[in-house]
Amino acid sequence: MLRTCIFTLTLITLAGLTIACSGGGNPISPPGDNPDMRIAITRLLPDNEAVDAIVITITRLENGTIALPGRNIQIEASSGSAGMVTDRGDGTYESIWNGVAGGEVTIVATDLDSDPVVQTGLTFLALEFLLAEWDVPIKLKSPISTDGWETAPCLYPNGDRFAFAYITLDLVAYAANVNRPIGEERPGQSWDQTLDIYIAERPAGPSWWTGWSVEHAEVNNFQIGQMNISAPSMTTDGANAFLTVSEFDGDTYEPTTIYKVDPEFLGIPYAIGPPVDMSGLGEDNPYFDSQHGWLYFDTYDLGDPLSKQNIWAAQSFGGDLFDDPVPLTDLNTANIETQPFMHEPEEMLYYASDRGQEDFVLAIWRSQTFGSFTSNPEQVAYGDLALGNPSISYNGEWFCFAYARIDPGGANADIAMCRRIEQ
Repeated sequence: MLRTCIFTLTLITLAGLTIACSGGGNPISPPGDNPDMRIAITRLLPDNEAVDAIVITITRLENGTIALPGRNIQIEASSGSAGMVTDRGDGTYESIWNGVAGGEVTIVATDLDSDPVVQTGLTFLALEFLLAEWDVPIKLKSPISTDGWETAPCLYPNGDRFAFAYITLDLVAYAANVNRPIGEERPGQSWDQTLDIYIAERPAGPSWWTGWSVEHAEVNNFQIGQMNISAPSMTTDGANAFLTVSEFDGDTYEPTTIYKVDPEFLGIPYAIGPPVDMSGLGEDNPYFDSQHGWLYFDTYDLGDPLSKQNIWAAQSFGGDLFDDPVPLTDLNTANIETQPFMHEPEEMLYYASDRGQEDFVLAIWRSQTFGSFTSNPEQVAYGDLALGNPSISYNGEWFCFAYARIDPGGANADIAMCRRIEQ
């Protein structure tokens, strides 16, 4: 049932087990962006793998160009505390936020000397562990992150675009037999309770977490009946994209299977058959490493609704011909391993797993990988949230992922992004 969401059965089961993914909701909504008041954040201590102290920098301008020092700038945080604001004398102001690593934190900056009020803000993720090579993850603003579920982001190679899946329904409430649709249906959405694919594009500008445009992928227009089209990914050579499809017969969803389509998600997708389509298993979250010729995906047991996913690899013979898939035996454990993404330049497989944590609460890991051989598993990110669907731009600058939390009465999933810290 709806296995193609970010955590497939994970979050549905998570709700049934009443495992809390975060302490409450997000009590402060960041204001819209203002070119006269810009905000930036970065780690205070880059070598500290907990995101529990950050530097907040406010740039106050007039007409977007003239620096305004000497202003009374106030900074508020939804949790933790923002320290005294220091005026640097050149139109920039700095404060240090300290807090408990865990979930979402919203920062709002206000110029108290302005009339009308000038504000700016953002929401970031305070994580208990994030590899020191990455800066603070920031929640992408609407129209990316909304009251609906945004999941499964996959960056295009340059990091300026990504595809993602979206559903208006609260999956956790739905699993508990509560009809709780959330948010407004996006334009072009085929069915209220169907996962569709959207394409997001980032405009030029200093605030990379906002200003994105979103369009409905044409591939959704080829749905026949009620389908879930999800788990988008594209190859770095620009030749193809992959996705998964699960059909709904009015009562139950068929198992997910892997489909291939053009990288703009414009044409009619077609199924990748045996041996990748394996009897007794559902296949999900495909990623094709075009540089080395391997297809990675995860599977779940059709006979066990609580089965935990494993990651497999199938070598390409060219075209749509593949060798028999093999499990990544040095990677798969008794825990969940799911949502593989290969960062090809470093031959590193990123994935989500609940190893070492509560069941079905995912964190992001990576392993050195070539073909079906893996080594040196390393945790990348975890916190008081469920994290998954890792994706990295080809040049390694951008790291994008989805995260989910339990809110009062249900749950939600959104998308965050961070940049590599310059060494």
